[in-house]
Amino acid sequence: LSRPAIRFSGAFRMLIYMPVVAGAVAMNIIWRYMFDNQYGLINQIFGTQLMWLTDDWLVKTAIIIKNVWGGIGRTMILCLAAMFAVDNNYYEAAKLDGCGWGRRMVTMDVPLIFPQIKYIVITSFIASVQNYTTIYVLYGVNGQIKTPALLVYREIINANYGVASVMGLLIFAFLSICTAMNFKIQMKQAEEV
Repeated sequence: LSRPAIRFSGAFRMLIYMPVVAGAVAMNIIWRYMFDNQYGLINQIFGTQLMWLTDDWLVKTAIIIKNVWGGIGRTMILCLAAMFAVDNNYYEAAKLDGCGWGRRMVTMDVPLIFPQIKYIVITSFIASVQNYTTIYVLYGVNGQIKTPALLVYREIINANYGVASVMGLLIFAFLSICTAMNFKIQMKQAEEV
């Protein structure tokens, strides 16, 4: 690596892995105060008066960016661990055969780390259905944006425990069915290979 790349690699690692190390609620609170309508960091830096937390489009964009940023570090750690577990002989053989970087990624790297990719997809899907902290911190319980877990939380706050229990069981059943279907598809694909 060149000197500038080495100099900024620590800052890059901090930005990528900070959501992994910091707690989810802490990151959501920091994110909220970055986009605060009056005193937010973004408005202070750029001298704007954007109403980040009142415009639906801006809130949805902020939630998407925050959730993607929050998942990159964990995903990168899992994929790098899987890549380092692959035997170097595979890479040497591909290099001897004249396999380029792109072809090696498609024909060798992705199939070898596919079990980790499946794990990431399943756990990310489950986490997205269960996520309510980001939306609760940014938008509140009665905002325009709702997730299944946020609806359960709203019923608990309103002391509708029976409704919240049924909703929780429905979420559990939905996630169980989706996970079982995913495993069944994976087993069928493994048998075909």
